[in-house]
Amino acid sequence: LPERHTPYEPGPEPEYTDEHEYPDPTLAHQSARVAAGALIGGIIASQAELCPATWFIWSFLAVHLAGVVFLTDYAGETGLVALCATFGLHSGVALSELALWTLGRDGEDSVGPWSLVVIFASVLYLHSFWTECMTLPPDYITSISLFFPMFPAFNAALALSCVELFLEWRYFPENKVWGIAVFIGGGLMACGEGLIASA
Repeated sequence: LPERHTPYEPGPEPEYTDEHEYPDPTLAHQSARVAAGALIGGIIASQAELCPATWFIWSFLAVHLAGVVFLTDYAGETGLVALCATFGLHSGVALSELALWTLGRDGEDSVGPWSLVVIFASVLYLHSFWTECMTLPPDYITSISLFFPMFPAFNAALALSCVELFLEWRYFPENKVWGIAVFIGGGLMACGEGLIASA
């Protein structure tokens, strides 16, 4: 007869000799509240049309570039919370613009399916940060917790997407949206987020 395996039972919580080695979820909870408030602010800003939607796309890409190049070891708590608020704000704008685009009410400054990229990327950044806040000691939490999962292939894809966005929106507006490509791309990003979250 085949041998029956006993079900896995998680062991006790690890004990450390130094209290500073224990994770402190306070920063995760604080940044989550700030990000949620910023998300609501982003939705309001988009609905009020305070500035063109394309500005938020380019500012999001600028934040990514600055984080990957200049903010690889920043540990200030205020700055980390501000980064989470920035991604929350962009997520809110993207959610609003995605809804307007779906309803055909996005206007001339439409960013179309690019809102999906902003939403998924922001979720990836925030999920990475909150996961490390819940599992690592506070002294290990830096801006690299937000940007570390960004492999070179991801950065290359984002850079090429910037070129595509510029060319299509400025010079080939009649070809800027392919419905099947948007559907497949959204599905692949959702699968990727699911794999990362379950890892």
